[in-house]
Amino acid sequence: MISEIGYECFRVYPETICQYTGRTDKDGRKIFEGDIFKYHFNESIIGIVRYGEYKNPFNDDEHAGHVGFYIEWLERSDMLRMDLGYWVKVSEIIGNIFDNLELVKNCPKCRQAIDWKRKG
Repeated sequence: MISEIGYECFRVYPETICQYTGRTDKDGRKIFEGDIFKYHFNESIIGIVRYGEYKNPFNDDEHAGHVGFYIEWLERSDMLRMDLGYWVKVSEIIGNIFDNLELVKNCPKCRQAIDWKRKG
C-alpha cells in the first residue's frame, strides 16, 4: 500500500514483533526470537530461538539454570546444547515461525512452540 505522501506502508501484527538477540548467524543475518535455526550437521533437525529460562539437557546440577536467548530444538533436544551463543557461528537461520510456518508444521512441538509468543 502506498500512502498519500508516497511512502510504502505495511500492516504489522504486534504478535509477530520479536526481540533482536544482538547476534548474527554464520551468514551474517541478524537473529531474532522466533527465528528457525537449522542444525549444521543434520538439516532435518531444527530449533526455534526463544528467550527465557532454560537448562542444558546434559547438566544435572539443579542450580545450573540460565536466562537469555536459547534454541529450543524440536528434535533430539536431550542431546543438543541450548545456548544460542554456542551455535551462532556454525548454524544458520532458515526462516521464522510467523512467515515460514511450513518449516515446523510437521513437528510434534510445533503448536506449543508457536503459541509461546502469542501468550506474551
